[in-house]
Amino acid sequence: MAGDVNKLRAPRRSGGHDRRNESALGRRTRRERRSGEILRRIPPLHPAAPTTIHDQETKQVEFVSATGIRSQRLYVYDGAQIAQYGYYNPEQIRQDPSYGTQSNPKVFVMQEFKNSEANHLGIALPKGRLRFYRRDTDGHLEFIGENSIDHTPKDETLRLYTGNAFDIVGERKRTNYHVENSQHWMDESFEIRVRNHKKTRRTSA
Repeated sequence: MAGDVNKLRAPRRSGGHDRRNESALGRRTRRERRSGEILRRIPPLHPAAPTTIHDQETKQVEFVSATGIRSQRLYVYDGAQIAQYGYYNPEQIRQDPSYGTQSNPKVFVMQEFKNSEANHLGIALPKGRLRFYRRDTDGHLEFIGENSIDHTPKDETLRLYTGNAFDIVGERKRTNYHVENSQHWMDESFEIRVRNHKKTRRTSA
């Protein structure tokens, strides 16, 4: 598996309650307090076996599953590594010559697809976790990343970050810098390079 595959972190538990995310491809059913067993069929795109939920039980079941979805893989490069400056105000940004000069070498991998019937979907997708799989050269399913989505209506297009590319490297270098503190403005220029270490052609945004 090439690259850094995106995996969602499990939320912290507080007050003794389970805070796990409900997911689009595996939504957690809510706890039922009635005695006995509850037989419930979740309406997926493809028929699934009935699910039994016991009294006081919390269980994850598959909610939506679809195959043959056509998605476009996109490579996006954001070279500015500025997370460590999150507390800066505009004045601090102008006065710190090193702000924004650190380069992020990672190139993001995005998956874009349309939630349409023609694309084997076409239903209202609930907010939650979405996982992506593809078949490798041997025909086996390979996990390629996951992310969370908001409530998504039918026929909308989704674009999700699924990880970082393994064989594409970005570089961002400042080539010019000028600041006028008395007039409260600054001007700078950057050179951005993206190196593809594979023989196949790729387009990065």
